[in-house]
Order: sequence, then structure tokens, then C-alpha cells
Amino acid sequence: MSQRYVIRPTVPEDSQALLDLLSDTPQEGSIQLNFERQPNYFYATYIGTSDPDLWVMEDTQAKIIVGAFSIGKRNVFINGVPRAVRYASDLRIHRSQQGGRALYRMFKHYKEQTKDEWMQTVILEENKASMDTVSSGRTVLPTYYPAGRYRTNMIDLRRTEKRKIKHYVRRATADDVVIMQAFFDKEARKKQFYPCYDFSLIGTDNDYYRDIRLSDFFLAFESNGDRQNLIGMTGLWDQKNLQANTHCRLR
Repeated sequence: MSQRYVIRPTVPEDSQALLDLLSDTPQEGSIQLNFERQPNYFYATYIGTSDPDLWVMEDTQAKIIVGAFSIGKRNVFINGVPRAVRYASDLRIHRSQQGGRALYRMFKHYKEQTKDEWMQTVILEENKASMDTVSSGRTVLPTYYPAGRYRTNMIDLRRTEKRKIKHYVRRATADDVVIMQAFFDKEARKKQFYPCYDFSLIGTDNDYYRDIRLSDFFLAFESNGDRQNLIGMTGLWDQKNLQANTHCRLR
């Protein structure tokens, strides 16, 4: 007798089923945050992880995807040193399977795949279902260790303010890559789990930096006329340039 539930690597043909699963399982909280994935679910796969490892659980009788999880890798700073670490994300379970054995099956498979590797994950504080799950102490789950809180500030683009700035600010160019990389490596390594970036790959066909350009970065320099002393930078990443023929190399 064939097995009803099968956990397998994703294939490009899973995109629409994954989009349906994502829309059917919003995260709890006063606001809902989801990466915009239309019209191709895999568009965000390489942006979230440089080495994707995305899996689905398929109900072979109903012929639908009832679960999904991502455990791909990306380089982050650990104690100031770049290290490839798995990033657990995109865990989704179909409403019909919540409260059943779907979570057990998927985490059992995760353990079989990763052995003794450890991973990083981020959970919204108001996502009570996920918080209760990771703190439940069930033997099937990995052991979770709190590693701090991240605060994400949001900018209201509807408001217009005029302020005098004390520093020289301009857009980045290709000539700035060296100083941008040096500044980033110095500051980012001070933060645990901060993603590592290679600014020389921006503007290339590398999927991890898809649709971002050097001119999307703004650089702040000392106001004393020393325009080579970089003191801050930020970037604006427009990730809405989705195209129906988006492709993604899957495992």
C-alpha cells in the first residue's frame, strides 16, 4: 500500500499550490507580514537563503500540498565570524492538518536531513501559535534557545518632512564598493546572526541580490568635508518586480 503523506524536495510545478497554502495560513498578530511571492512562490527562495533547501508534505490521495518548510543556508556573523547557518522559515501547515501529525512528520524529516546541525529562526512575538509550539517541550521538536529580540522600524512614506542634515549624503556608485564592504564588515560583525553581504555581487545575475542596485544605497559621510569617511549607509530594495517567467534553481 502506498504511503499517503510524502515529504519531498520542491519542484517548480509546486509554485501555485504553495501560493495557495501561504494565503490560507496567515501568521497571527496585529499585523500580518508575508514576503510577496506572486506570481511565483520561488521568487523569494534565493533572497532568503543563498543555498535553498525547501520541502513540502504532499497528500498523495487528495493530491494537494498540506505542509511546507524551508531550511536553507546563508552566511551570517557568529561571534564576529562569517558562518553558513541554516535558516528555518516558511513553516506552513494546511488548516485541515493542524493539530494532527503533520508537524511531527515534518520535524522528524528535518532531523533526518540535518543531523546535528543547528539553525536560526525568527518568530513574531504576537504569533502565539508558533511561540506556544516552540516552547511546548515536545520531544519531536528541536531544542529552541532564545537568542534575543529584533526590532524592525517601519517608515511611513505618506508623510513628508523637511529636515536639515548634518552630513553629506549621496547615492552609491560602483566606485564605492570597496569602502561599503569595509564599513559593512566592520559594523555588521558586531551583531549576532547578521547576514553577510558581498557588495561586489550587487548588479550581477546572482539570485541572492536580485533586483537591487548599487544606486539603491544611500551613503552618509562626515560633514567636515572628508567625503571618504563613511559613517552610515542604508538601502531601499524594491522587491515587487515579479515576472511570470521567474525561474529558480531548486535542489
